[in-house]
Amino acid sequence: MLELSGKYNKEYTYDDLMQLEEGTLCELINGIIEMSPAPLIIHQIILKNLSKKIDDRIQESNKGLLLPAPVDLIIDEKNVVQPDLLFISLENIPKIRDKYIDFPPDIVIEIISPSSVVRDRYGKKELYQKMKIQEYWMLDIIHESIEILRLDNAGHYQLSSYGAKNEIVKSQILEKFEFCFDDVKPDAELFNKLK
Repeated sequence: MLELSGKYNKEYTYDDLMQLEEGTLCELINGIIEMSPAPLIIHQIILKNLSKKIDDRIQESNKGLLLPAPVDLIIDEKNVVQPDLLFISLENIPKIRDKYIDFPPDIVIEIISPSSVVRDRYGKKELYQKMKIQEYWMLDIIHESIEILRLDNAGHYQLSSYGAKNEIVKSQILEKFEFCFDDVKPDAELFNKLK
């Protein structure tokens, strides 16, 4: 069993992560194990609401599979992350392994909390782009906004759709799926209390 304490003086790999106690909230970024506290309640409410909305659309169209965190997404030996949500199209479902995903899912989604801004907007964005994940959605709790980034022909993310509060965003991968931040946040009183 791998024990983590104090400063880490080595680069870790996915094999090291597998030695941690099951359920440990952490990701491996550039060989460094980054521990995470449990998500904020507001994060979990948005995650639940968004999951239901997407899952309803997937069930209607039988287009694929939606997986919530924690699911290990192996980008390479020194980078293993756990996006809040992964969408895997029907044709890619046979590639799924029993413990992890090691191929580019069609969509990854992160709900950005104040403590995860830098990691989600920069570090993970770079990793998702490197893995050539077609769409990266960021739901920003503080700004009450959604950004959908899509890979261009050169393999770089470009803003495909943006909306704040009640402005609609659209996915190119999940056809006919559109929503706004207000659709997935809790009612105003609870949102303001938890934000």
